[in-house]
Amino acid sequence: AIASASTGSAGPRRLGRDALLLTGRHLTETSRTPDVLIYTVVVPVVLMLLLNYAFGGAIAPGGQYIQDLVPAIFVLAASEIGFTTAAGTATDLTTGLLDRFRSLPIARIALPLGRSISDTIRHVLAIAVITGVGYSLGYRFETVPGALAAVGVALAYGFALTWLAVCLG
Repeated sequence: AIASASTGSAGPRRLGRDALLLTGRHLTETSRTPDVLIYTVVVPVVLMLLLNYAFGGAIAPGGQYIQDLVPAIFVLAASEIGFTTAAGTATDLTTGLLDRFRSLPIARIALPLGRSISDTIRHVLAIAVITGVGYSLGYRFETVPGALAAVGVALAYGFALTWLAVCLG
């Protein structure tokens, strides 16, 4: 037991507990910095509105441009969240926070996993807001399985991108 605590290896139960604890920490940190939340949600919505009203009539005069735009904004939101993931990881590294966490008896993989999960939760929030604004502009999912697939692919892309961002950060 002492060897596993000092090396940072842990079983799945401990890894889950540590990752959820760090996820909560990152979500609390996000709630205390509203600019990150605004950047996560407002920027994609503003871009969606801008692109829809600036180019929507020229590209698809029948009003179908929004059907292509909303899924593209899902991906754009994941990319923007990736930027904040990399910046947050770099900040944690330069301030010494990661070194302090490494000195604790927690699973090593829990550090990036907690950040990735919390940023994926922010992506869920962004997708919900984007979908709501998209619906007000005329966007409709064709089927429920199609909607679940679109959101699932966007979230999987965002989760994978957060891992890349953690490595870059």
